[in-house]
Amino acid sequence: MSELQQFYTDEYAMLEMLSSRQTIDFNDLAPYPEYVKHLEAYGLLGKDSANRPRVAIPVVGRYVALELARKENRSSILRVVPEPERATWLKKRVESISADLRALEDAIRGAKTDTLFGPNSFPEADRFASLGVVRTAQDFEQFINVCNRCFVEPSDTYGSSVGKNHYFFDVIKMTYPALFDALHRIRLYRHHNFHVALRPGVTQELLRYLERDLDGRVPGSVPDLDFILQQCVLDELLLGIQVELSEIA
Repeated sequence: MSELQQFYTDEYAMLEMLSSRQTIDFNDLAPYPEYVKHLEAYGLLGKDSANRPRVAIPVVGRYVALELARKENRSSILRVVPEPERATWLKKRVESISADLRALEDAIRGAKTDTLFGPNSFPEADRFASLGVVRTAQDFEQFINVCNRCFVEPSDTYGSSVGKNHYFFDVIKMTYPALFDALHRIRLYRHHNFHVALRPGVTQELLRYLERDLDGRVPGSVPDLDFILQQCVLDELLLGIQVELSEIA
């Protein structure tokens, strides 16, 4: 690790990005060999079961993430968007998700693979485009409900219309695993916030998402909890879309 830090500072910064869950930023630069050549040579880059980038050696990833958090005086592995930058960040994320999702829909039609939402694009795009920065629990409830109506319910509706009542879990999950993971997070967070009763197994899935997003911390102990969840929902949604688009392309 010291050799990477000393001689390949750009690549070490890439490793820090991936370790601290700035995977979108990592993906933007990963196609350029000069940013990943030595990381690949050292066997540090890999993919998870949904084909998302990850640090191939977990203990290394955790070490790098914790060192970066210590250096930046953060209490979490996730690098949370600073408050003054959140409105700009949100605008860019929403625009990227809308544009990349439509590109994915076009690619799906071209490849003649399973549709996400049927013959139409995702509904209520105007409501998604007008989302605000989450500051309170009520803000998050409104935010996650819009995301659910835009990206999760349409799959259920389309499945029912073609006689496939488990389309989301039978088709989306198998065909688009990275995107499914992001959409399932939205579904579970929405149900949790609207006090929908969850089966024991589903409750465990919800807790696993919370553990991932909050670095294992108890929700009540996390400052800026509601914005952090918004950041995780949108980052993972964009990542899932980009991974599936790359797979089809």
